[in-house]
Order: sequence, then C-alpha cells, then structure tokens
Amino acid sequence: MKKLLSLALALTMILSLASVLGLTVSAANALEKTYDAANNGDVLYNVVFDKTDGVYVPKTFSAASNDLAKDLKVTVADNGKTVTLLHSNKESGRTWWGSAIDGLVLGEGKQYTVSAEVSFTRHRSGIYLTFGPVDTDSNAHEKAIGIYGNEKDGCFMYGGDALYGKYASNGDYVSWYLHETTVPDSVKNDVHKNIIFVIDGYDVYVYMDGYFFDMTTIPALDGYDKLGISGYLYSSNAEMTIKNVTVKKGLSLIGSTTFPTKTIDMWADNTNPADPSYQGKDYASAKDGDKLVDLRFNSRTGVYAPGWSYKEGVDDTKSVFSANEATIVKSLGGHAWYGGKINGYKMTPDTTYTYQFKVKCVGAKSGGVFFNSGNANSIFLQTRRSPSGVYGNFNDTTKTLEMRMITLRVSHTIDFYNKHNYTDIDYAGTVKPLVDKDGYTDVRIVLKGYDYLFYVMDESGEYKFVEDYTLSKQYDIGNDDNLAFYVLNDNNNTTFSVKDAAVYKGDLFSVKEDTPVTPDPTPTPNPGTGDISTVLAFITLVALAGVVITKKAFLR
Repeated sequence: MKKLLSLALALTMILSLASVLGLTVSAANALEKTYDAANNGDVLYNVVFDKTDGVYVPKTFSAASNDLAKDLKVTVADNGKTVTLLHSNKESGRTWWGSAIDGLVLGEGKQYTVSAEVSFTRHRSGIYLTFGPVDTDSNAHEKAIGIYGNEKDGCFMYGGDALYGKYASNGDYVSWYLHETTVPDSVKNDVHKNIIFVIDGYDVYVYMDGYFFDMTTIPALDGYDKLGISGYLYSSNAEMTIKNVTVKKGLSLIGSTTFPTKTIDMWADNTNPADPSYQGKDYASAKDGDKLVDLRFNSRTGVYAPGWSYKEGVDDTKSVFSANEATIVKSLGGHAWYGGKINGYKMTPDTTYTYQFKVKCVGAKSGGVFFNSGNANSIFLQTRRSPSGVYGNFNDTTKTLEMRMITLRVSHTIDFYNKHNYTDIDYAGTVKPLVDKDGYTDVRIVLKGYDYLFYVMDESGEYKFVEDYTLSKQYDIGNDDNLAFYVLNDNNNTTFSVKDAAVYKGDLFSVKEDTPVTPDPTPTPNPGTGDISTVLAFITLVALAGVVITKKAFLR
C-alpha cells in the first residue's frame, strides 16, 4: 500500500512539474510544450500523420466531389512522420487532407518557424499553414494559405487561387529560386524541397532549400486563425509527399524587424532600406500637420512596401514605379491594383489623416485611389478586401468629368463583396481642376474617423471641397481598418498616374501654427486683481523683457 501511495505521489509530482514547465502529458499525439511556456527555438510539435486522437488528426476535407474524397490514397510511413497523397485519376478537382494543430494559433505577437520536406512528385500540389473550422464550413479551404507548385516553380496560394507575394510570386508561378543565381541545377530541378516557413505575426516568409523565396502578409480572418498542416492536390493523378514537419516557437532565420537576410540587392530598388525616411512618425506623438510618411512606390521595406495586388492587361514596358511616382498603363481591360497597407496606422473614430498627392488621368473613368485595407499587404480583389476611395476621371478635361466615392462593401455571411456602394459626384459642376504643365492635379483626401472628404485644386489654385462620404464600421470597414494606399486602373488603353503622395496627421485644412503677436502696449488694468502699482510693475517687466505672446492662425 505504501508503495502504491509513493507511486501515486511521484506521479502527481511529475504531472505537476509537467504542468509548471508547460509540457503536455499525453505522449501519443501532444504538443511538446505550450506556446507560452516555450522559449524561442523550442520545439512545440513534431507532426505525426497517423493518429486518430490528440492535437493533430488529419482527414480529407473540401473535396470537389465525393468520388475524389473517397478515392484519395493516403500512405503514412516512418512512424507517422511521412505521408504521401495520391489524387484520384478519374478527374481533376480540389482535394484537401490535413488538420489544425490544437493549441497553436496565429496572430499579432505570435512567432513560429515551420520546417518540412516536400516532394512535388507528380503535377502541381501544395502545403498549407492556416486552418479554420472544417467540420462547420465546407469551404474552409477558401481561407487556407500556403504555397503551391511543382519541382521548379510555384507561388503563394489563398485557397485554390494565386496570392500575391511581395517579390516574386505576384499572381504568377515563378521559379522557387528566381533571384538566386548561385543555386545549382541539381537543386533547381529536384522534386524534393526543404521548405521553411517563418511566421512573424501575420507576415509569412518562405525559404526553399535555404534560399529566400518570397514573403506575404496574411489576413486576420475571424475563426480561421489556427496553425495547421494540410496537403492540397488538384490535377488528376497528382501526387505529393510531406515529411518531417516540425513547429518551433520563434523566428529561426530572421529577427522580428529585420529584412530577410537572403535577399539580393537587385530585389530592392531603394538603396538604403534602413534609411529613416522609409519609416514613419508615431501617430500619438506627432503634432497635427506633421507628415507621417512619404509614400515611396518602389520601396521594398519600411512602413510602406507596395506591390501588385492584382494585375490584368498591364503594359509593363510603359508602367512606372519610382520613388515618387506610380503609373499604370493598360493595353487591355481588367483590374490592375498597385499598392499596399501603411504599417502602423489605423482608422479609428478618434484618428484624423490627410492624404496629399498629385494625380493624372488619361481616359474617361480610368482609375482611382483607395486608402484602407485589411491586415494583408495584398488587396487580392475581390474576395477579401473592402477598400474605400475615389474613382473616375480626375482631370482629363478632354473627356466628360465623372467621379464617384466608393467602397467595396462586404457581406456579413460570406467573404465575397456583394455590391459596389458609391455616391456619384457632380464633379464637373463642382470644380474645374487645375492641371499643371505635366498633366497633374493636386488632390487631398481627409479621413476623420470613418468619414472621408474629397478635395481637388481648382483653377483658382485653392483646394476646393467636392464631396464627403460616411463609412460604416460594421458594413464598410469591418477588419479593413489599416491605412493603405492603392492605385487602380481598370480600363483598356488608359493611363493613370499618382505622384508626390504623403500622409499627414490631422486635417490640413484646420491645422494651426504659432505666429508671434506684439502685446498691447497700453492694457487696461483690472482693479479687482490687486494693487494698481503691482499691475503697472508687471506690465513694465513684460515690456522690458520683450515677451512675445502667440496666437493661432489658420494655414491655407
């Protein structure tokens, strides 16, 4: 009996110690450590693919048909460390297999390094990292994010669609080693890839065989914030193998604020990404009227690092993206969005910002400027974002001037926008734009909380109020409350340009500055405040000291 009591006591102590250390007790299929109890670099979970209970229980989900789900062949080997997925040869169509890892969530402040060996054995396939409630959402795959491709090339994916990365995979399949000239051919053409995902909050960096491939910023989607591992097959007879998947806490390859170390100079157009001018002023400490950030359209780091978010019909030989200018030239129709979010700045009921920029529009209704986004750096229209802005013919006076203030309103029940919500503006009857010798007109957009006001410089040389629009936090903004700047051109044979863009704190039309004013030399003393001689003495001291009193004057 004493031995049994001793054993029970020892077991209790072990369990207590495990709890203190953040260890999970179940040895079958459990986390090595909880996130909060682990140190940076500690293993959180070694993925096993053959368990029916525990923290990771993979299964087939979101298949395009029952036959595809039924005919998916899953082979697990190496004590559960390796899985091979073989698609049905009857038809093409999506087939997903995997699961969330219970206890590991994504989000602000969470940092993970996920390593895996992936073989793209036959046709295109992918490995995904984000996960939602599969049991309650048959379309959970539409919100999964990962990478997809074959042995030579691939891209970021959002569900079954290409997602825009920042450097290489802008909506197209590109070489995994596009910018790495030192990669040997034996690696480039190998179906076996050592992949590392570095997840810093909502930023995801991908390394392929030790070479940096690309990064993207994923959205914050309610209910779809679990870290998971899933395989994805589409083509008939597609096959892939995933093995030796390990999840660690922390950033193994990059620091939380450093630019990826594997980049090559040619990737970034700016010569010194660490230059403070690529950063921005803190909103809280800035004064009204302070410039918060210059929007550099060729920057690849810093507060604003724009890129293509959607690209159709663009003439790349004529489009320009320099430090101060973004010009989208279209030869064909379709959406073309260039830009990104402005990190560190939020729209709230208590914030006020002024966008100031010059715009040139060649062609009726040729484009627009939009100023908010979700967490992702990619608008990825039209499935996730609800941007707001101004669209139309800004200043091509050879055409009929038509403008509208617009938001892409999102539905509560689905992730796809359900309608354009806009106000047509009597633009031609309100203002005749002043067009400079280069074809540009000065524009301001003021954001006061969730209201935005549109101003254009007219022929008098003054900014003139055109229209305002009130956005609904619930229906129009939702989670898309990050400041952003996107340029849109969606008509064929048109050119739309923006330059000299910057964001200021406050409403520049009501910002005040201190101006010196000489005090009244003969003020009338107030007898009720004390002895008259004391008052006269004080006035004399003020005059002798040359004290300057300031008052506020409006800036124009």
